[in-house]
Amino acid sequence: MSRRKRIGEKPVMDRTSPQDKKIAVIWTRVSTKEQADNNQSLETQEKACRDYAERNGIEIDCIKGNTNESAKTEGKLFREMIAYVSLHKRVNTILVYSLDRFSRTGPEAMVTKEYLKSKGINIISVTQPIDNNNAAGAFMENIIFLFSQFENNLRKDKCTAGMIACLENGDWYSAPPLGYQIDRESTKKHQLIIDEKGKLIAKAFRMKADELLPDTEICRRLRMDGWNVCKQRISQILHNPFYCGKIRHHLLGDRIVQGNHPAIIDEETFNRANGIVTHSGYSHADETPQTPLKRHVRCSVCGCYMI
Repeated sequence: MSRRKRIGEKPVMDRTSPQDKKIAVIWTRVSTKEQADNNQSLETQEKACRDYAERNGIEIDCIKGNTNESAKTEGKLFREMIAYVSLHKRVNTILVYSLDRFSRTGPEAMVTKEYLKSKGINIISVTQPIDNNNAAGAFMENIIFLFSQFENNLRKDKCTAGMIACLENGDWYSAPPLGYQIDRESTKKHQLIIDEKGKLIAKAFRMKADELLPDTEICRRLRMDGWNVCKQRISQILHNPFYCGKIRHHLLGDRIVQGNHPAIIDEETFNRANGIVTHSGYSHADETPQTPLKRHVRCSVCGCYMI
């Protein structure tokens, strides 16, 4: 039968056995699939947790995680682990290699820790000996959670700055849009080439610009060429300036920059496909003539405008 004790005003479930035995779930995870595939740190985390449990007489109930899942958010596997330890009353400990492997969500991690504590479940980091049963230890734990989130935010800021610089230089840093693929043979890091689908996209632009066909008819003709595409996708493609050599991205705000990738169609065809009139051959006066009474003053004899 479970017992309850009070810490301050909060009732906290006591899950310890009569022999004060700790029964733990080991939680391990890495941030990327490549790390998980190569066991770059999963084995290290598990071994450290098992060694700690053996030294301290902790019984291992099971191992959870043991795969790639970012600690920046409380993902599916993490939530399943929390649900498991909450429902299985014999589990009173979560063993982790370090607190940043448990979570890097800052305040969210602190709330999760308090929830677990109210259930009588303690988090133990085997590489960070912190006694979280006292105020100083609990405070230090929270500082580590907040610092992990701060570290993530710093890393994100640096990464975002690098992505913006890449885009401003005319290079596309992520997976290329439909119709392009990365040139694996090029010595340039972000070099793109036009693939077979790109040729059909060029055909779609010409059908829109030259024949003024509706998107549904363009889709029908493209299906005859072997490309089963919906009109919503065609509309997105026709409005994307990437295909005429420009780069538009939310990181650039309202700016559109010239890209280094090959254009599938020229800018004039793109404009005509989108109904943009370029007014070729016309020029605007440098200064508007100062005629404030134009078409306001009539002749009293003939009734014609005097200006």
